[in-house]
Amino acid sequence: MKKIKRSTGVALAFLIYVSVTAAYLLPRNTEVSQTEKYLTVAGSYVIVLLLWLVLRKKELPLQGWTFLTVKMMMLNLGSARKPVHFWQTVLH
Repeated sequence: MKKIKRSTGVALAFLIYVSVTAAYLLPRNTEVSQTEKYLTVAGSYVIVLLLWLVLRKKELPLQGWTFLTVKMMMLNLGSARKPVHFWQTVLH
């Protein structure tokens, strides 16, 4: 079975939350019009979609990289003047 990515899991959890909340609360609300109810739900779905896209884009560059590779990149970005050697990253 394929593992669900974190970005997909978070977006799916919010999607379920928005759907259940809308199904429970919107029929009971008589103070706003039907159009406003549908626009609210559609806006919530758009926000969840944007959240998924942002998390997915943030997750893609790091796929397949080890912790040590990411740590070495972070150390090299922080010190432009002096080079960081492999043994220095292992000792930290």
